[in-house]
Amino acid sequence: MDCARSLIALVAFGSLAVPLAADSGEADRLLKEGFPDRDFTGSPIKLVVAGRNCVLAGSALTFKADGTARLADAAVVRVKTVGGKDVVETASGTTATVTFDPPVTRAEELGKSKIVSVETADGRVIRLR
Repeated sequence: MDCARSLIALVAFGSLAVPLAADSGEADRLLKEGFPDRDFTGSPIKLVVAGRNCVLAGSALTFKADGTARLADAAVVRVKTVGGKDVVETASGTTATVTFDPPVTRAEELGKSKIVSVETADGRVIRLR
């Protein structure tokens, strides 16, 4: 199950202005691992991508007509294993573009889609496929 499916109940029945997190403890753990000098406990949006050791955090999530979403005040952490060692990938910026497969234009569509990549405004891309 990807993060979109685990968040559908929260997103479909609430405003995106309220805090979102599939597992706040896991989100905070990953964010602290990637950004040990920053505190994201107050971030209103935390999206844990289940099975990918990945979390997205931000202050607002806005869906765009092209099927992507804009994450404001974005921070992304992904931990993957390479050669038996954990490698922590991070990206952050004032905004990030979240790409879904298939594309999503409304919160109600999240349960039918997966997050496939996140790209910050400076061009840093984290792919989740």
